Amino acid sequence: TYRLHARAHLGILMETVNYYKLPHTSRVSTTLTILAYSTRDWIDYYNFKAIRLPNDLLFSLDPFLKKLYEKHKFHAGILKLEPNTYYDWHKDTNRGVSINMVLNFDGHHHCLFTQDHGKVTGKFKELVYEPHTYYLFNNQESHSVYNYDAIRFLFSIEFEETKESLSFNDLLEELHNG
Repeated sequence: TYRLHARAHLGILMETVNYYKLPHTSRVSTTLTILAYSTRDWIDYYNFKAIRLPNDLLFSLDPFLKKLYEKHKFHAGILKLEPNTYYDWHKDTNRGVSINMVLNFDGHHHCLFTQDHGKVTGKFKELVYEPHTYYLFNNQESHSVYNYDAIRFLFSIEFEETKESLSFNDLLEELHNG
């Protein structure tokens, strides 16, 4: 009965949202936040500054990430967005889905999704990140980030599978069904 209810609920979710709050509290967020503030060796990565994270660090701190990696190989990193910077509306080139988590909340920022990209006016939906929380993120829907008064650090998982082989809906169903 639970699976039927979850699947029915899941069908509604897949039609109406571009992200999904995962029911796993992060065990790496505090360590990664300290690392982000202390790192000086940022590299350029898709118009962000980034650092790549060692999998052994992630796996030693968070069993959820180790289990996820066993099913879907990935690379993880921290993306840095400077104050008063935006990342304009776009769909990712190769990524169908990612898992993201904001690491710091000392500034003001917005992550938005729209289906009205390219119009003069339109509707959007905001992803309001919560601390220590992973979000499944649909990279194939138009999205944008506006960052205001402080550096923004985002933990992001990039799966080795491309948008053709791993979609948001596929991973959502898999994670939801356990």
